[in-house]
Amino acid sequence: MALTKVSYSMIQGQYVNALDYGADSTGATDCAAAVQAAVTAAAGRPVYFPAGTYKIGTTIDCSPVAYDSSSFGAPAKIIGDGQLKTYFDNRVNGPLFSMVTTSTASLFKGALGGKFEGFTINCGATTTNGVGIYMTAAYQPTIQNVNIIGMSLHGIQIPCILGDNDASNMVLIDHVRIQDCAGWGIKANGDSSHNEVSFIYMQQVFIQNCGTTDGAYQPGSGGMNWKGQILTMQQCGFTINQNCGLFIPGQSGAANTVDLQDTTFENNKVRGIFCRGITSFKARNIQIYNNNAYTATNGCEFEADNFTIENVELNGVYIRASGGNNAYTAFKISGTNANLNTCRVRNVTFNNFDYAGQTRFNGWQFDPIPNNGILQVPSSTEVYFKPNTYIGTGNKVPMRLQGPNNDSGTGVASTSGEWIANELSSGGLSLNLASIVAATRYWVYLYDNDNVPTLEASSTTSYVTDSTSGYAVKSGDATRYYVGSIIGGATNATVATTATGWLNPQTISSTQIGVPSYLWADSTNRLRIKTTLPTSDTDGTVVGTQS
Repeated sequence: MALTKVSYSMIQGQYVNALDYGADSTGATDCAAAVQAAVTAAAGRPVYFPAGTYKIGTTIDCSPVAYDSSSFGAPAKIIGDGQLKTYFDNRVNGPLFSMVTTSTASLFKGALGGKFEGFTINCGATTTNGVGIYMTAAYQPTIQNVNIIGMSLHGIQIPCILGDNDASNMVLIDHVRIQDCAGWGIKANGDSSHNEVSFIYMQQVFIQNCGTTDGAYQPGSGGMNWKGQILTMQQCGFTINQNCGLFIPGQSGAANTVDLQDTTFENNKVRGIFCRGITSFKARNIQIYNNNAYTATNGCEFEADNFTIENVELNGVYIRASGGNNAYTAFKISGTNANLNTCRVRNVTFNNFDYAGQTRFNGWQFDPIPNNGILQVPSSTEVYFKPNTYIGTGNKVPMRLQGPNNDSGTGVASTSGEWIANELSSGGLSLNLASIVAATRYWVYLYDNDNVPTLEASSTTSYVTDSTSGYAVKSGDATRYYVGSIIGGATNATVATTATGWLNPQTISSTQIGVPSYLWADSTNRLRIKTTLPTSDTDGTVVGTQS
């Protein structure tokens, strides 16, 4: 049976063909009036635009023409032949497609089920305030397989001015590319006190080279500006945008709940992510990159000077910032309204980082890690830091990562790295005794020696309590974690094995008196405890005997 080619407009009236209303697909004439006639006649049915170029000089009103008893109306559905087939030449000083309902502060009117699919919007002339797609009070709209290029303002704009009555909900932006817009690629933020733009789901959305350099602390343009409730991104990309990749402003009616998955922020200038107020922010498997051509000062910054930031978790982040990014902080959190106890960064890979002027973490807390290691001196020529098998609590100990990690080999060890739970092998780590001087007290520290856990001994610098982490660290160098003390033996390169010759205190936190205590086994295997760091193997109260 032979197949017959049938136009969309012939299929049971499901589609309205814009050409049937006089739209010009050659791009030669302004066909805004014909396009508007087709959209109005369709009354919510899909309007089909065959391959070609449609020059538009007046905003196309895509709002519902009528509303049902539930205050919802059917907005336009604009359907093209594909991103490289159907083009809209936006010559409008304003939005090309506008889907704005008749909602007021006291009367709700919603647009249910609008759709924009299968076309490209570009700009063939100089315009002002040019926006590709603008919508308010849009419920379950879909923007899919759309390419937006070169708008004089924003690619997509979803404002919220009235609150619930003009907020948009359940917005799907899928397989969309936005580039070269002078404002924001996507601007979806409510006015101050409003955060009712809810449930925006973005999948495989790419925003590139948007924004205009302005130098302002709070960016006025860039990749995406959002404030609302429930923003989810999966496999999205923000690249070479000015000022910021993703910006969440600090305002009354703060943003609530962001979930980023498998998303990249690459070569965005100034900042990759900048948030000034949020009550929940989760990011998993994200990448933040900057090279010398597109430099930044912060990879990811949360600033809580005026509004709350809490419940932040970044888990699985890949960081790369070449040497031209100086000064640069990968992760920064600040402000009196930051609830630091609920904010964490975990599982970070620094691939090309740790150049001069670069900081890994500024202001962040890390989960407390118990010290399950013990300093052991089995003979005058052996010192080990091993898992404490006397107590049997595990083999993890705190260690601060410092690298350096970069491609050129010119990096510097970080002093602001994250604390991790380092796993000791059963054999532990050994201390090189070659430089030990007879009868001299040494403090022993664990540190990250270019990704290799290493012990070092200092006869000149003792420990202090680090105010940020609470750990005992080397005075003046919080990258060195204190694990115990030894005294040089009768000859050089040996260690004393008498009761006063070595210390191996373990911190016991959260005591009832509110200060840490220290527990250790002395050289005769008696357990001792003290509420301050001991000065000798026997400087403490005996609380038991180990066998």
